[in-house]
Amino acid sequence: MSTNRFQRWAIACLSVIAITQPVWANPVVTDSRIIFNAPPPPTDQGAPRGRSQGGASRGSCEQYQELTALVPTPEGRVWGLTASEHPTLWFYLPSALTADVAIEFVLQDATDQELYRTQFTSDTQPGLIRLAVPDTAPAMEPDKPYFWTLAIYCNPARPSESVFVQGTVQRLRLTPNQQRQFAAAAPLERSRLYAASGLWYDSLTMLADLRATDPAQAETAWLELLRQVGLEAVAEQPIAPCCTPQ
Repeated sequence: MSTNRFQRWAIACLSVIAITQPVWANPVVTDSRIIFNAPPPPTDQGAPRGRSQGGASRGSCEQYQELTALVPTPEGRVWGLTASEHPTLWFYLPSALTADVAIEFVLQDATDQELYRTQFTSDTQPGLIRLAVPDTAPAMEPDKPYFWTLAIYCNPARPSESVFVQGTVQRLRLTPNQQRQFAAAAPLERSRLYAASGLWYDSLTMLADLRATDPAQAETAWLELLRQVGLEAVAEQPIAPCCTPQ
């Protein structure tokens, strides 16, 4: 993907946010259900579509081909919003990881400048894993798209056998009203407000944290949120302890 192509898409993303943000400026939760108000994806035909599932792989990485990014795919684009400068991303790991298998995560801006790159190994059981961009990385700026890639390298001698997923995360500039609402809300209510505001990554992470401490309160909302974006097949997978970069 060329830099110019990504830059054209970045302009399109800014236009989308500028048009739609007034709709999200005053999120309203009318009942106890969680409703994800999916924001429209960039309309630029040259925008990167991303890849939400690992797909076919050869050789030693075959068991990871169902690697899945827990991200909405509106109009076929792997794309979601966050309010965080350092977001947490989620993935479904279909098979156990071992110390012989390397994981690489990369976050880039629209000019291909890396904000964060890490590679590590981990003994991890199958399930849902989180990967948090650390506070030591440069902060994502509001209203700009950032492109991420998560890859599993099963055979360092054959990089072509790797399995990977790719997508885009964009930070939404919050209004003062949103900031007040989010700060005042209890965790479950805050996750609903995040979802109503189109903030996928924040709503999912808030529910995951609440699911770990109070599953009875969070489980229904967790399942419903993932179902709304077509991820019900992995919604009941356990959260697996992972992933600590070296």
